[in-house]
Amino acid sequence: MQKNVAAILFASLLCAVLLLSAASTYASPADNKANAEAPAVPGQIIVKFKPGQNKPQQLQMHASLGATLKVELPQAGLQVVSLPVDQVANALAAYRNNPTVTYAEPDYLAQGAFTPNDPNYTTSQYAPQKIQADLAWDLSTGSATVVVAVVDSGADFNHPDLQGKLIAGWDFVNNDADPADDNGHGSHISGIIAAATNNSQGIAGIGFNTRVLEIKVLDQYNSGSYSNIAQGIIYAADHGAKIINLSLGGSTASQALQDAVDYAWNQGALVIAAAGNSASANAFYPAAYANALAVSATDPNDNRWSMSNYASYVSVSAPGSNVYSTYLSSSAAYQSLSGTSQSAAVVSGVAALVLAQNGSRSNSQIRSLIESSADDIGPAGRDPYYGFGRVNAYRALTTIVTTAQPTATAVPPTATAVPPTATPVPPTPSPSTNANSMHVSDLDRTSFYTNNNWKGTVTITVLNGSNSPVASANVSGTWRGGISSSGTCTTDSSGKCSLTTGNIGTNKTYVIFTVTNVTKSSFSYQSSANSDPDGDSNGTAITILRP
Repeated sequence: MQKNVAAILFASLLCAVLLLSAASTYASPADNKANAEAPAVPGQIIVKFKPGQNKPQQLQMHASLGATLKVELPQAGLQVVSLPVDQVANALAAYRNNPTVTYAEPDYLAQGAFTPNDPNYTTSQYAPQKIQADLAWDLSTGSATVVVAVVDSGADFNHPDLQGKLIAGWDFVNNDADPADDNGHGSHISGIIAAATNNSQGIAGIGFNTRVLEIKVLDQYNSGSYSNIAQGIIYAADHGAKIINLSLGGSTASQALQDAVDYAWNQGALVIAAAGNSASANAFYPAAYANALAVSATDPNDNRWSMSNYASYVSVSAPGSNVYSTYLSSSAAYQSLSGTSQSAAVVSGVAALVLAQNGSRSNSQIRSLIESSADDIGPAGRDPYYGFGRVNAYRALTTIVTTAQPTATAVPPTATAVPPTATPVPPTPSPSTNANSMHVSDLDRTSFYTNNNWKGTVTITVLNGSNSPVASANVSGTWRGGISSSGTCTTDSSGKCSLTTGNIGTNKTYVIFTVTNVTKSSFSYQSSANSDPDGDSNGTAITILRP
């Protein structure tokens, strides 16, 4: 196949470094490692009062700290209280400083540790153990209904450790329905994410029961055009992939590539991208785009892999040095490769477990869980080398975010099992919501032809903190993709208003509307509360396709 050199991007040697990087080290400011405390049930504290304290005083103290009595164990004099996650630290300090309290401690989690029987799991793999996937598998072993799209060089459909795990998508290099791998890169990435696990063969995949939609955009030389990559991303989003792995990239920005990433995000997909392998802070695309979760690479000792890029947009890091995975069964069936390609795949596997644990989670919720649960191995807080930290699969499954569904707090049954003699306490009513806050509760879309063009219309619904319609709210938003413009509308008594684009040419296939602000006197706009019960948007942006 003839290649257009101007349209080609090199995958920046994302996995061409074979076994050579293990001895490399890099002295960076991120050498101070934080030892994370053992994980605990989010928002729960165990309290023991000293003898002689009466119940009303105890309840009053709980209430003063914003805590609610959940369970009592009178045999041991223990009480379990629940409270908002962000108030746990202050409440612990207050309980411990109170002279009537014997002790107070987080409700720590007990742990099992599933060990798969794949022979290379204990001899050649370190990434699953480093990110505590063995503990995560006690909570979620993934699901065959969760599909990760790997936009790469295809895969070896004959590999014994990938049997039953792959879905043939499309080959944009050869324009056919056979995304076979003639390089090895895609097969390696696919194995990290979803190699058959606990099958007494080869390796264990991070995503365990996850499946992979194979989309080929890189050729035998591990290179491919931006246009093919954009097509691959859009294909993945249109075929229902909620997680898209991009272990590739280039050093030049492209509006087409960004539009494809934005389209996937607005379709509800989480795009996970490699940060690049040039040991620099140079921007690498698509990882540098806001709607991509950029991943840098670490080594077995949690140091930055020497060739990993570092930048302010890095979200998290993950094992990427000498990662052992499936390759081409016709040559080396398994291979150790290094790169941020491998790191991105590790994170995609974790994302698959998070989605399998609760299939209603949105892309923004999955991203928040992955970022907020990472082990902060560099300077405190987010830094350009490790982002929010090195990903931790187990903590991702036991961390709660404010917008997560109730099952986000699921823990091993033995960790929260209540003895038969425990006395449950009826929950107290939650305080009334703030009627003077408002948020977008729904975005609806339509499109229609007009003469030789087409237009798109979006209808926005605004509710207050009590979920009642807000009339006379001014909604501002922007259009991009098929047309670039902005507009405002004012909600009616039902809390709704609509905006329609100008004429869009039929050569444009979609347009994206994004809410930029909602204003009304005496009201505050809480964009973090935006939602969409229909699931056709993320509550803030929606994609409208040409009719």
